[in-house]
Amino acid sequence: MSSMREVLETSVQEALKSGARYAEARISKVFSNRIEVRIGRIERVVPSIEVAGSVRALAKTWGFSSTTKPDEEHMIEAARRSARAAKVLSSLPGREIGLAEVLTVEDEVEMGEVVDPRTIPIDEKLEIVLACDEAARSVDARVVMTDFRYEDQVIVRAFSNSEGTYIREACPFTHLRMAITAREGSNVQTVTGRLSAAAGQELMAYGDPVGMAERLAKRAAELLSAKKAPSGKMRVLVDNTISGLLALCVGVMSSAELASMPGSEMGLFHGKLGQEVASDLVNITDDPMAEGLTVAMAYDDEGVKTKPVKIVEGGILKNYLHSRSTAFLMEHEPNGRARASNALLTPTPLNTNTVMEPGDRSIEELLEELKDGLYVVGLVGATVGGIIHCDCEAAYRVEGGQVKEAYRSVSLTFDLLRDLKKIEAVGSDFDVVSLRLSSGEASYQVCGGGPHVLFSELTVG
Repeated sequence: MSSMREVLETSVQEALKSGARYAEARISKVFSNRIEVRIGRIERVVPSIEVAGSVRALAKTWGFSSTTKPDEEHMIEAARRSARAAKVLSSLPGREIGLAEVLTVEDEVEMGEVVDPRTIPIDEKLEIVLACDEAARSVDARVVMTDFRYEDQVIVRAFSNSEGTYIREACPFTHLRMAITAREGSNVQTVTGRLSAAAGQELMAYGDPVGMAERLAKRAAELLSAKKAPSGKMRVLVDNTISGLLALCVGVMSSAELASMPGSEMGLFHGKLGQEVASDLVNITDDPMAEGLTVAMAYDDEGVKTKPVKIVEGGILKNYLHSRSTAFLMEHEPNGRARASNALLTPTPLNTNTVMEPGDRSIEELLEELKDGLYVVGLVGATVGGIIHCDCEAAYRVEGGQVKEAYRSVSLTFDLLRDLKKIEAVGSDFDVVSLRLSSGEASYQVCGGGPHVLFSELTVG
């Protein structure tokens, strides 16, 4: 039986023999466990292994073919199909695709010092989730619904191209999402929490999921007595989950592919390099290897070495996130952001761990500077785009820098280009929020991070 590397290299050679001027082959293997628990009931326990392979061939433009059976026979056939498609598509009118030059690499990247989730019995993982559920329901009799969704993965990606690069990279991912609902009469309040990292089973130890479940249950019960939030334009202080969402949206918009789409809502940063897009207090970086965050990616899905990229510096848009083809088109340096959620899909430039860097204000100082306004906490859900509609767990009225009563049913609306310029102060703390971006068949884990941030004005309600 041929090794993974032999299969990839044979497939690449077959694509070249079939007429491609450049070719690359990928195989992905995803080992995962999923557990769902609701109100003490075990709803789902599913271990799975997903394998996929693909070949992408370039003539004047790309041809692509994938398979769920990435053995030598099926990968060779995929290579022939992709080369044929490339030749047919290249006969049509259109721009010729070029690739920025990158170093040829041979490397194998292992998971590092983590507890491999594949070595932990699934009943031990289930025990942790059930303990979280029991802890949440024990906080208050008004907690009527709990929903815990646990997932761990080990993702193995292998890549080879006709330039001589071969990469094999293994990365763990562990995630626990909590949704806890309290009810009193017709008043229903739901709060959510997420514990995610490019880590193994050790996350369930140092992340304290049981403590998180208890804290969320207490907040859900406390919000039952809260007033409905006011609406209108006002001064607002937001917490880390919301600033993290904003950083994440900046990361998405900095995709060179989206930035090349003028007129599109997602082409917000088209032609904006070197221009002011935020307050001069704002610095945003995307780093695929940031320790303890959600994404870990030493190489992208085109075999390009990743590196931290400063997207916004002092409020100025400095860089886009590139694939090899977008870097060639814009005459920029490649930075390793071509991502595909698995080998069945073609890579596209996308952000990874995008964080707003902390400033110098304590939370107490931020509240003093806020004076009279709203302190908003807890991301529940949001749309991602140039206009961001953000549902939040709670808010607190602030008067004279002092936190007063709580509000429920809070929402914020951000016009990204306009409202990032309204940042008056940036906190010295830091935390992250992990989300999954979905578009068609593709689904990507991303991470946003940031400090508390004070806005001179936002639209509330």
